[in-house]
Amino acid sequence: MGRTARDKRPYVPPVQKIELNARHTKLRLALALILFALGVSLIVFSLNSRSSVEAGWAEIEAETSGEASCAGDFTFLYPLGTTDSPAAERGALVRLYSEACVDAYRLFSNDVEFDGVVNVRSLNLRPNEEIEVDAALYRAFERVAGSGDRSLYLAPVYEIYSGIFHCEDASQTAEFDPRQNDALRAWCESVCAYVNDPAQVNLELLGGNRVRLRVSDEYLAFARSEEIESFIDFYWMKNAFIADELAERLTASGYSIGTISSCDGFARNLDAAGETDYALNLYDRVGATVYPAAVMRYRGAHAIVSLRGYPGDPSDGRYYRALPGGEMRTSHLDARDGLCRDAINDLTAYSTSAGCAEILLKLIPVYIADEFDPAALDDLAREGVYSVYCENAAIHHTEEALSLTQLYAGEDVQYRIADF
Repeated sequence: MGRTARDKRPYVPPVQKIELNARHTKLRLALALILFALGVSLIVFSLNSRSSVEAGWAEIEAETSGEASCAGDFTFLYPLGTTDSPAAERGALVRLYSEACVDAYRLFSNDVEFDGVVNVRSLNLRPNEEIEVDAALYRAFERVAGSGDRSLYLAPVYEIYSGIFHCEDASQTAEFDPRQNDALRAWCESVCAYVNDPAQVNLELLGGNRVRLRVSDEYLAFARSEEIESFIDFYWMKNAFIADELAERLTASGYSIGTISSCDGFARNLDAAGETDYALNLYDRVGATVYPAAVMRYRGAHAIVSLRGYPGDPSDGRYYRALPGGEMRTSHLDARDGLCRDAINDLTAYSTSAGCAEILLKLIPVYIADEFDPAALDDLAREGVYSVYCENAAIHHTEEALSLTQLYAGEDVQYRIADF
């Protein structure tokens, strides 16, 4: 199942020679002075605007000066005014958050290497070498290893399958979809035989932030024959780990309030004091209709993971694809055979002790399955990971004290809270 290697050559624009006209010197000087005065005015206006930042909840937007960053996937809200100067507070937060977003993007990237950074791409290019990684990436690998989940090793399948989300027409999707393509399905099964065998591929944690991506000679030979470039990739799970890393950077710098949420369902609430009320909208899909089923209310620091088998907004095109007849393809691939599976339309889980990545890794066996098993959620509740989901217009939850309000009621469906 060969593929064309990535073309990493940069685009170099053509050079144009521009002749400078020596005429109209006084006019050009006058225009230059006018533009200079306008620029000074804009700078003064900008400084005055920054100095007049008001206290209260505000979105902190990253300023990355064109550098590749994960900021576009996240929204960071913070209540300015915890210090004497909201403007200075905002400036410090912008600098810290911007740097954290750039660093996280670089570490978890499997697309390109960056100078002075050892990232996921670096490990894929250097199998069987002992390499030191950043502490944040090492923590992520520890989470994966502790869970026993093998989704990280699905990189070759992710690389092919992700093409389904870029098809302009549904007729093109069979090339990337093993459920429509028997040859591709057989290839995915061959890859998954390696994926699920730690003797063939495994990320060894050696302590001191040192790791080794161990790949067998047999798998390396298979990879060369199939033009496989990657053995590990966080892919759709990446933002769960990044949400935790952003939260870690903020709290380590003394910011113990605010919320960080990703466009694909991963959120961290940093409110350690627990003095503010928060609300999370819960949705449910019935057929082709998505309903705002209820509002979940809570207090205190939480990590929240919301999985769903359908797109929530236009930006979800990276992870969801609708096929004719209402079938949906998602990015939630099963490590057993490389097929996408969503056991239930929507499932939200949260914890006050675990992070997004830990919650996600616990949810994967429940959510990416042929059948939904509610009893498995009861087991997670005993570990401090609580869940809420909708089924037949009933809202089920595993935390007895959970507050649910604003239940949706319409002519076609009315939601109720299931007996605990």
